[in-house]
Amino acid sequence: MSKERFSNFEFDLSAVRHAGDGRWIPYLEIRDCSEDQDVGAVIFPKQRIAEDEAFESEQAALDEARRFAMAHVSSGEF
Repeated sequence: MSKERFSNFEFDLSAVRHAGDGRWIPYLEIRDCSEDQDVGAVIFPKQRIAEDEAFESEQAALDEARRFAMAHVSSGEF
C-alpha cells in the first residue's frame, strides 16, 4: 500500500496478488484533504480499478492506480 498526496487529494494505492495466476490487481481510494482535518473525506471509496486487467508486477498495478487517480483528479471529476 502506498499513500501519495497530489494537491488537496490523498491517493491510497494498493495491489493484491491474484491467487489463480499470480498477477496483480490495482485498488484505489481517494480522499479530499482540502479541509484542515487529520483524515480527509473519502470521495472515491476503495475499489478495484482496471476491471478487466491484471498486471505482471505489483509496481505496474500501482502505476495504473496512480494513472487512473491523476486522470480523474486532473479532469476535475473530483
